[in-house]
Amino acid sequence: FMFKTIKKEGFTWLNYNNQDIMSNNKIEYEAHEKFWEIAKGDVLITGLGLGFCHSNLINNPNVTSVTIIEKYQEVIDLTWDDCVKDERFKLIHADADNWEIEGHWDCIWIDHWVDTMSEYKSKDFIKVMTEKYSPHCDWLGFWLQEAYRPQN
Repeated sequence: FMFKTIKKEGFTWLNYNNQDIMSNNKIEYEAHEKFWEIAKGDVLITGLGLGFCHSNLINNPNVTSVTIIEKYQEVIDLTWDDCVKDERFKLIHADADNWEIEGHWDCIWIDHWVDTMSEYKSKDFIKVMTEKYSPHCDWLGFWLQEAYRPQN
């Protein structure tokens, strides 16, 4: 297996080839706060990861549906069964970089970029994903921008 979950420092980490690629720690939480505040209606998330976004979305009465796009079957097998979810949550096994997007979402959260796993550098990734996804939503946000935004 290339992916595994590990517990350390009181948090869960998703690990790819012995590199931590995400966790449910305070830094990750802060990088998702803007998305959780804005999320409403039909929501699309690229990247399942640990299912970290779910816990705050499931308790939001303004969220109608949550569609998650995940590229790696191994990640789905590792985390989906343990994710907090209800009938509003749907998973699609596809690569968000080249998935044929149809329809319209109120909010799209782009959360699948990992520097060592992407063909794109961060600025190129944001440009390409904005061109692809922005015509299909009212609000588009990026974990990448929030995670690296200077804190006051």
